[in-house]
Amino acid sequence: MVLTLALLLAAASPAGAQEACVPAQPGQAPRAFLVTTSPGPGLYSAFGHAALWISGGGLAEPRVLDWGTFDSRAQDPVLAFLHSDAVYSLEAVTTQALLHRAQAADRSLVAQRLALPPDERDALVRAVMAQVRAPDRSFHYDWLQDNCATRIRDVLDVATSGGLSAQATAGGGLLLRGEVQRHLVLPGRGLSGRVLWWGVQLAGGPAYDLPLDARQAMFLPDRLMQAVRQVQRPWPDGQTRPLVDQECTLVQGGWGFAPPVKPAWPGALGLGLAWAAGIGLGARRARPLAALLVGLLGLLLLAVSGVDLFMALFTQVYGARETATWWLANPAGGSLLLAAPGLARGRPRRALAWGAALAAGTALLGALLWAVGLLHQDLAATLALLLPPLLAAAFVLAPALAAVPALAQDRPAG
Repeated sequence: MVLTLALLLAAASPAGAQEACVPAQPGQAPRAFLVTTSPGPGLYSAFGHAALWISGGGLAEPRVLDWGTFDSRAQDPVLAFLHSDAVYSLEAVTTQALLHRAQAADRSLVAQRLALPPDERDALVRAVMAQVRAPDRSFHYDWLQDNCATRIRDVLDVATSGGLSAQATAGGGLLLRGEVQRHLVLPGRGLSGRVLWWGVQLAGGPAYDLPLDARQAMFLPDRLMQAVRQVQRPWPDGQTRPLVDQECTLVQGGWGFAPPVKPAWPGALGLGLAWAAGIGLGARRARPLAALLVGLLGLLLLAVSGVDLFMALFTQVYGARETATWWLANPAGGSLLLAAPGLARGRPRRALAWGAALAAGTALLGALLWAVGLLHQDLAATLALLLPPLLAAAFVLAPALAAVPALAQDRPAG
């Protein structure tokens, strides 16, 4: 079996890497690898995956310990996510299954050999194999606090007497919003990735803009992979050695690991200004175009405020209840959708013009509160996109506020 695995790994690995990734034989000392899979095309695989690969120490064959098993027959994945009650379990799968999953989804797979001192290594293997043999291996999944990567982080912290969390710095000081968003806009995800990026931007409240410490950042598999590279362990001979002494790429897929996040507000500002210019110029020269752009803005604001309200009232999605996006996208924006037909005819209704002014006023007030630091949420991209067209729409509808009602004009004197 070990020879077969060696051949499989040799075929999957770049030249020279396969020797570093051969599992131990049953009679040899235990060998443990952290294996990290890059993000994939689906939302469920957006963060990537982490597992432990254990061999030797009396095991008949190497086993991959996977804390990411979800039974979609028992729970609907979307409803489980919305209500934060997804149940996952720990399962031991074969090395062939690990490689096949990565290759089938065109995802990259990196293995890091954990060079722990013998007592720490043996304690780690005993602890995780005891979890595999437990009658109940299920747990309530939490994408931020209890997932495949945090489970491994915790067992490595126990094995290293807290050394992993104490020494690692990868991801420390970064904001949760950026860490989540950089995984959503990977090349190849296209429009769906942009939609998800904006979903986090609009629905995620101030909790997403708190800086992570290095331990918290290890909820992401790639940050855990980077963290173990930074750890040094004291050995019985008095030497200090790296926790990772061998690293190799088992599968080089088309889907790589997420790059650092880039600021999005410049592109959002360009789109927002273009939207505002279209409304302003269209009101003078092409009222149907202006009406279309105003109606689309109203539809967007209604959709965003409706989704935010639904998530706040009927879901347990992290951070959704405190979002400050309400200042920019609230039900008052629906007046823009209703005002669009009147704007196209050149006769917008006064009440709807007041609604547009209210929507623009709350957005402007929200911008001021954010600018002076009273709103603790990253609104830069959202303001850049929505504030210019909101102000433009309020401006083109403003003449209706001063219009004298037709009834008053027709009323006889005296």
